[in-house]
Amino acid sequence: QSYELLKIADVVSIFTQSTKSHETKTQSFNIDRLKFDIIQDDIHSIIKKLPKGFKPDFFWDAQAAHGHVHPRGLKEEAFPSVAGICHVHYGAAVKTVGELFDFVLPVGECFSEGLSYQSSEVLNLPFGLNWASFDIDSKKLDKTRDIDVSLTFSQTEDPAYGNLRNEVIELIEKIKQKNPNLKISTNSGLEKKQYFEILKRSKISLNVVGVNGPYNYRTCEIINSGALLFQIN
Repeated sequence: QSYELLKIADVVSIFTQSTKSHETKTQSFNIDRLKFDIIQDDIHSIIKKLPKGFKPDFFWDAQAAHGHVHPRGLKEEAFPSVAGICHVHYGAAVKTVGELFDFVLPVGECFSEGLSYQSSEVLNLPFGLNWASFDIDSKKLDKTRDIDVSLTFSQTEDPAYGNLRNEVIELIEKIKQKNPNLKISTNSGLEKKQYFEILKRSKISLNVVGVNGPYNYRTCEIINSGALLFQIN
């Protein structure tokens, strides 16, 4: 976590291990980062370690099927538990999550039916929003927008995009040929600094989300950079 969570929301994040670099980052605000032992602790003992006066309304795991360790006794607690499932292809893990948590949020609505046979209630919310990076400070944006349209992704055979990325790339190349006066930037594989620089200079930026819609990282990064988002699902 790069933000002091209790300064912006009533959130305490729990974790099972830390590295030296992580410990250095969180020394100044350990109150909202709580380490627990997977052998010694269950959810009841974890709750006892929470900051004074903090009573959880719910337990949230944003990417529950990605090898995360869930506290023992979670199912017995009075407050609800919510699991985001973005790695839907991890079949056995997803099945377990569907039995353990009260609510599950699949990465895209098209997966809802496949998760509805478990005991968890499926919520169709824009779950992918929680992945997003909001590192760009909108107050420091350069007002110069010298790129009319930017495209920052590459062609892919990934079935999650249903060939939509490739179709958009082909279309934008045709538009470039027909409209030489438009400044259209098509780049992929950029370093992070270059990527954000392109977005900050763009009037319009394109995105494809496919079955993982309605949001992905690029959705929020384009909006946060001040460009107008054109997106295909």
